Amino acid sequence: MKALVRSAKFNPLEALFFLGVISISIWFLTTPYAKFAILIGPTLLFLLLLGNFPQFGFYLIVFIIPFDAYTALKAYSELFSIPRFIGLWLIFILGLQFLLKFRRATVMRSNLWPLFAFFFLVSFLAAYLSEYSFTAYDTLRILLFTYIFFAMALIFITQRGFYSYIPKAVIASIAICSYLSVISYAFDLPLFAMDFASETKRRALGMTTDPNGFCQMIIFSMPLLVWWFFTTRKLIEKKIAVITFLVNILAVMLTGSRSGGITLALVLVLLFIAHVKRFKPQFFGFVGISLTVVITAVVILMPGSYWERQKSVTKVQEDRSLSGRVSFVNASMDFFKEAPVLGSGPGTFKEKYATTAYALTYAIKKKGEEVRAKRAAHNAYLEILVGQGLIGLILYLLLFIITFKNFKSAIKAFKDSGRKEMAMLVEAYRISFISIITLFLVLSLNYHKYFWLSLAISQLALNFSRNKEAERLPEEAMPA
Repeated sequence: MKALVRSAKFNPLEALFFLGVISISIWFLTTPYAKFAILIGPTLLFLLLLGNFPQFGFYLIVFIIPFDAYTALKAYSELFSIPRFIGLWLIFILGLQFLLKFRRATVMRSNLWPLFAFFFLVSFLAAYLSEYSFTAYDTLRILLFTYIFFAMALIFITQRGFYSYIPKAVIASIAICSYLSVISYAFDLPLFAMDFASETKRRALGMTTDPNGFCQMIIFSMPLLVWWFFTTRKLIEKKIAVITFLVNILAVMLTGSRSGGITLALVLVLLFIAHVKRFKPQFFGFVGISLTVVITAVVILMPGSYWERQKSVTKVQEDRSLSGRVSFVNASMDFFKEAPVLGSGPGTFKEKYATTAYALTYAIKKKGEEVRAKRAAHNAYLEILVGQGLIGLILYLLLFIITFKNFKSAIKAFKDSGRKEMAMLVEAYRISFISIITLFLVLSLNYHKYFWLSLAISQLALNFSRNKEAERLPEEAMPA
């Protein structure tokens, strides 16, 4: 025993670490957040783990994107969130690695950076000239964070992460939300569905804060799920993929999103065109039976209000939501005429809309006074047109063109080199990207992480397709 004690060496760094953990925990006990004191130790150990494997910190950020209702922590702070906390730590690690020359800045090279720079410059000028400077500069801050997210994607997503970890993170996280939504809806549990006081219906929410945004994320994952089905060699995983695919379709319907239903139909058509050659005759019979089961379940589970909502898409004047969207378009055209070149400032549509007569439709009463609600444009392109003007919108759309060129070049290069599964994966990423920019017609989600992840994925696909040294992936590294 004495020999064991004598052999143990005092490590000042370990002592300092444990002293720091104890000190911070005791300090937390003196604050209103005393219940979090027990988390200090595990959190520090987690940060040390990320110090050795920072790429998994980024994959974790991608995984928890659909859980924003539970990771935002708005009850404690508007600025603090779990993804942001992890992101800041990763930025710190990157700073050290670049400083110590563990990494080279060349890993961040992309043909999208010039457009990013011009778009940021236009956005800054629009914010500088805006009468709503606080909102404009705050939106500029969000834009800067999306650029950082894009850069981290280029740095941390390895080729293994590209074809394995990212698809699995997206598929798994969305699947969890979809399964929970369907279960919650079927058994009338309030956790993963939301009620509207003005309407006698419930809409699936998953673990997000908005049913329309949840619908977008489900559709984004569908092409990757189909890719997993066709590439996995395990029968059990194929069955899981099929069941999850059907549950996702049901979850999309449960969100009650009319635009989501249309976009889902478009994505299913694109997936059929992309994979029709791989369908075996017996597979069509299986799909027919599965769709029959899903349609039957939808008919049983869906209340009459859902079908009324879908039919209301043709009744613009009678539907408050649709008439509101028409007012957003009309207001956008008026705002565009006021500042056609640089716009009124990033993110200022809602500020300007609140000053119009249209906003009276959504006015609410607070303390006896009528307050006009600030509403988003429900259209990402109108948000840019109003906020950054025609120049900003052109630059924004040019991002799409370059992204599609990246995907197209990568698919061709992978096919030419015989890497068919990688070409299939890039095609899946491209269809996912199409789903996002389609839903942008009805959603103001310009800074959604899946969109900026798709931009980075297009660049990585191009890089990996040109990587002759890794032209053939080892068999054991292929997706399970």
